[in-house]
Amino acid sequence: MKTIVYVISQVSHSKLFEWTAYGLSSDKYKLIFVLMHNKESGFELNLRNRGFEVHRFHYQSKKDIPSCVLQMRKLFGKIKPEIVHTHLFEAGIAGMTAARICRVPVRIHTRHDAMIHHDFHPSAVKYDRLINRLATRIIAISGNVKEILENLEQVPAQKITVVPHGFELDQYAECDFTRINSIRQKYGISDSNYPIIGCVSRFIKWKGIQYTIEAFRSILKKHPDALLLLANAQGPYEKELQQLLNEIPEKSYRRIIFEPDVTALYHLMDVFVHVPVDSRSEAYGQVYIEALAAGVPSVFTVSGIVGECITNGSEALLVPYRDATSIANATDTILQDEELRKRLKSSGKEMVFRKYGLHEMIVKLENIYDA
Repeated sequence: MKTIVYVISQVSHSKLFEWTAYGLSSDKYKLIFVLMHNKESGFELNLRNRGFEVHRFHYQSKKDIPSCVLQMRKLFGKIKPEIVHTHLFEAGIAGMTAARICRVPVRIHTRHDAMIHHDFHPSAVKYDRLINRLATRIIAISGNVKEILENLEQVPAQKITVVPHGFELDQYAECDFTRINSIRQKYGISDSNYPIIGCVSRFIKWKGIQYTIEAFRSILKKHPDALLLLANAQGPYEKELQQLLNEIPEKSYRRIIFEPDVTALYHLMDVFVHVPVDSRSEAYGQVYIEALAAGVPSVFTVSGIVGECITNGSEALLVPYRDATSIANATDTILQDEELRKRLKSSGKEMVFRKYGLHEMIVKLENIYDA
């Protein structure tokens, strides 16, 4: 049995990591978690309740990285793992450093971000390059991330393996009326609100929410009872987006900071919109998969995994970047064409179930661990 240590930074809840932990073979691997976090979280409790060994090292800012490295070095020296697998930036720096000092033979880092450092924090790129050098294997979550690693950070192609995220898709595909109605009541959404245009994204400039809001203003002219549903609605671009929201009636939108039953949110939506501003900004785009699995006809720009799995007019409608008019027109096309809605719903759901199920991801991870 191989001992594998997962090092994860600043995660308080994650279905993806829980699904991974529960899906990997307990006969082949002893999975230990190191969480860099400043307090106990629901994620940590869920892992402990399922019997996993969990170590939490205090992490609140980058000044805590040296302390985390020392604690991990001590832990790795004691348990002598065959594999250390790090996730997210700070975990990559601390975990890869400690694993290299302890001469852990297999050091895997999953790259979860794309261009954020290159575009907004160029001084951090040197630390990405450090992680790349310390890792013996890098997992890219999409072809887009692989391209960035190869072309911008000069990582040898043979060092990179693409493993897209996998999902328990049945959790998104079905949702009973009671849950949906509970969400309606919780956020004061009337049965007369139609259409409901949905967006699940933090308020970050490159996510393109500003163009969705502008498009919604046009949609309101044709559909005065329309509702814009914004979930995960907080972030560094909040002030600018709220100014745009102030230009539409307050009754015509809902800002939802966090909703644990995101599946019910998706099942309320008539159209889902996710329109990052360029092809490289989105490393993956989990919301693409969630919306399609829930059967929501969708409008996307080509970013993250979209270029690898979506054909315009088949699984979703694709629009140009930074183009509110095209977003509004595509949304209206979906609303006006019943046959198109049926085709998008059917083809989108079929595609994600075929390509992005949890089993497919687990098989690829186990192949890497076994090799």
